[in-house]
Amino acid sequence: MDYSEFRRIQEVLKDRTRKNLRRLALYADCIATPWLWSELSTILSSPRSLRPLRPNDAIRKGLCVSPSDRIKKPLEKNFYIAQLTMFDAELKRYCEVVRKLPPSDRWFAEDAKVDMLHRTIVRFLDYAIILLDDASRKMGSAKQYGTLANRYDHHFQIYKGAEQVVYGRYSALTHDDHAPYVGVAVIRTAIEIRLRRAFGIQGLTNEQGGFRPIDLGMLFEAVKPHKQRIQFAVDFDDVIKIYRWSNFYLHGGWRDYPWVAGFSLRYLNPLMTGGPVVPGTSWSIDGGIKMPRQIWRDIRRTLDPATANESYWLKLRDWLSKNVLRRRSAPRWTLDEAREEDAACTFLD
Repeated sequence: MDYSEFRRIQEVLKDRTRKNLRRLALYADCIATPWLWSELSTILSSPRSLRPLRPNDAIRKGLCVSPSDRIKKPLEKNFYIAQLTMFDAELKRYCEVVRKLPPSDRWFAEDAKVDMLHRTIVRFLDYAIILLDDASRKMGSAKQYGTLANRYDHHFQIYKGAEQVVYGRYSALTHDDHAPYVGVAVIRTAIEIRLRRAFGIQGLTNEQGGFRPIDLGMLFEAVKPHKQRIQFAVDFDDVIKIYRWSNFYLHGGWRDYPWVAGFSLRYLNPLMTGGPVVPGTSWSIDGGIKMPRQIWRDIRRTLDPATANESYWLKLRDWLSKNVLRRRSAPRWTLDEAREEDAACTFLD
């Protein structure tokens, strides 16, 4: 198969019908995806056939978490292998759903399912070619496909995405064109709430009723010295990486490839849903984070101005500003109260 055939088949299957959806899913999984791996191998001048990376390596090599990453990572071959790994995994999830739909009975919300699944598979295939073009330009390959992509969401697109979250795509209260990137902001929120409630860290209060939320970056720094004694269902550094990657969308509307949000969401699943169940043990939805009680208490003491060591207290002072916290005694700011029994984690003792 070549690029012209790739486009021709998509044109043949462009109508969003039940029959075309099944044919499109089969084609995308069994023919298009192997061809895309072969094309990327040629672009990267790989001496051997490329294979998908492990999920953790795809996250570590494929997510950009700083402005310098945005410049440097696209110059690395592993960046494109990581992206195609995520594409492959996410596309297979959609194709598997299509295969499992009953062949004869009418599906629940059939028109909506056909529309959503067909559009998403087509979008993935289109952006896979954009990925190949990006790799060609950065690697100096002669292969060109003539594609370009808008790298940022317009505020109107983000607003429409919010409408879809609130009302649903097929409610007739908003447009039904999918806004696939808005979910990145929700992933970021889920990570923040997950960690804040696990450690009971919200912010600082004073006797006058003042409140200052503690920046999540300070919680990251407080946890790091203890992470070897905390059981995270997902590597803690990977959680931080996904959080920082999501900031590019939240603060600037930066669009990544459309499969990255879904791959990151699935990668975080054990952290959010309690992690794998060990035979003979009880399950808890908070079980994605486990620690001794003393570690939980130590992390809270680290972020409390009344008990923080000098190094952390200086960070807290600078963060709150010199006018708010000039010295330990005035005004009296303390960490907000949290009860161990309310912590969204599992204690090991």
